[in-house]
Amino acid sequence: MQVVTGAAVTVDVHASYLDYNGTDVTPGRKNTAISTAVTTDVVGSPGASTYRNVRSLKIRNRHATLSVLVTVVHTDGTTAVELYETLLGPGAVLQYTDGAGFFIRETFASPLDWHGNLYACYGRCDPQQMLRMATMGGSVAPTPTNIGTSVARLSYFRPPADIVVNKVRHYGVGATTNVYRIALYDGDSLARLTAEQAFTTVANAWGEVFSNLGLTLSKDQLYFIAVSVNATGTTAGVLAMGATPGATTGAVNVLPKTWPGNLSVDAGYMDGGLAQFAVTSGALPDPAPTIAAQPTNWTGGMPLFFLDNNNS
Repeated sequence: MQVVTGAAVTVDVHASYLDYNGTDVTPGRKNTAISTAVTTDVVGSPGASTYRNVRSLKIRNRHATLSVLVTVVHTDGTTAVELYETLLGPGAVLQYTDGAGFFIRETFASPLDWHGNLYACYGRCDPQQMLRMATMGGSVAPTPTNIGTSVARLSYFRPPADIVVNKVRHYGVGATTNVYRIALYDGDSLARLTAEQAFTTVANAWGEVFSNLGLTLSKDQLYFIAVSVNATGTTAGVLAMGATPGATTGAVNVLPKTWPGNLSVDAGYMDGGLAQFAVTSGALPDPAPTIAAQPTNWTGGMPLFFLDNNNS
């Protein structure tokens, strides 16, 4: 069995196998380090009258930033057959196990399809995870009255890769007109990165805020999105992530930046968290004022917003 690497990238290969000579079963293994664009034997031929069954094969791209094209080939000495080929991202592992076949284990450092294209405004920005949180039942969209005109709700997030934001998208659960408003902020300096933008919601329809915004958000920088209202009202407008949080049902009444040890959002391991700050008549100031902990008396969850590179 051979591994063909398409670039001069460090790749580690571990193979384990069983040999059977008609009487005895003998396990074996082989480690191979590859650092060039080359075809490398990773499992050799068995001895005479011996059958060799490859039980597992692990191929890891050790490079921190570069991807590499990897092809697994079986040859009987005459005919070479390609078994599997993939572009292996930084830190990712192509794995084969007898019975399960080939599959890829991504690392967080590996670029995913949504990186730089579509982010949710919470945590590490996984849009699919956030949509599941909002649609799998239990979420409660807050009305303007629930939010009130004296506070803005906010959610922290940290992009896994740079993104140029052109539109902010939401899903409407009710019809409202320019009551809700949002702005994006730097999570450290509290500087407002966009103008405050009011928007209209339409029931059962996707909506958008901004157009051709062209705002670049940087990988691993902490940000938050703030949402407020300039009037009260009993019609909820925006789909939210989560239900009404209480003291024993989800509200974490401690500032995310003051969570202990590596729990703090400043440590870089925990990237999400909810909070609020004071506003006057719903206006989102620049910079944001002192951030306050999420209270235990929110009604409804945090409205969910998506950052989209696509301006269509």
